[in-house]
Amino acid sequence: MKYIFLLFTVFLFKVTLAQYKDTLLPVSGTSLFIREIGAGSPIIVVHGGPGLNHSYFMPHLNSLAKKHRLIFYDQRACGNSSGSLDSAQMNLKLFVEDIEQIRLKLNLGKVTIIAHSWGGLVAMNYASKYSENISALILSNSVSPKFGEFEKETNQRLKLRIPAEDSVLRSEILKSAEFKSGNLESYTKLFKLSFKPSFYYSSSLEKMQLILPVDFLAKRKNLFFMTKELSAYDFYSNLKNITCPVLVIHGGYDGMPLELSQKIQSHITNAKLVIIKDAGHFPFIDKPKKYNEVVARFLKQ
Repeated sequence: MKYIFLLFTVFLFKVTLAQYKDTLLPVSGTSLFIREIGAGSPIIVVHGGPGLNHSYFMPHLNSLAKKHRLIFYDQRACGNSSGSLDSAQMNLKLFVEDIEQIRLKLNLGKVTIIAHSWGGLVAMNYASKYSENISALILSNSVSPKFGEFEKETNQRLKLRIPAEDSVLRSEILKSAEFKSGNLESYTKLFKLSFKPSFYYSSSLEKMQLILPVDFLAKRKNLFFMTKELSAYDFYSNLKNITCPVLVIHGGYDGMPLELSQKIQSHITNAKLVIIKDAGHFPFIDKPKKYNEVVARFLKQ
């Protein structure tokens, strides 16, 4: 899966670390790292990857915490969640059930879900099974429900945006002793370099907070248990089961074509599509104020 994204801007209001509530939540034989902020109707935020964690959302969604309880979490074998998992504990079904367990164990009732990139695949599967538990679903630059769809077009578009010097830098990082020894700073540099063509504003890359855990490489190995499952799937037929209101957000500069977001919208009965201009795959970083306004307006409606 070449194009499933493994994933600071000005504060709209001041947030101190003391305002975050961090916990480890036991679910289905593992522990998930949970970070909460704000109060009000709950929003569960599902990060991209697979293999990234919630850190790249911070603090770009924090203005939503004025009226909502934001629940960020690191998916199993990601970020600060437990990495002690075997092959039987690594599959898409369990990623889906983790959301339901978070909802139940935190006594959230009906929830809004904001899902980004690969997280959209997890969230769409959750919504197709548990739509009655969702007050609203927001799919932000989601990957396709079908393996490989629009992958060629996406890779071609991104490749055209990569300057020669970045290709050289990428090669240097991969050949470096630091990278080969598992130096996390080298991996962070590589990820950010890979994400660079996906931003509309060059300055946005520096606003991206990406924190890899010390055991990132060990946890990364767990993801290979899902290789077979994530190499052949088509969940389009499941989308008809989603009955909650759905907002599909597409960054106009995303490497993934608009046709993908349009197709996802067309397969969901109660779905609306909003295009955010001058924003790429991470619209909440490129255009945080606009992104949060779009989300807040949808939730108010």
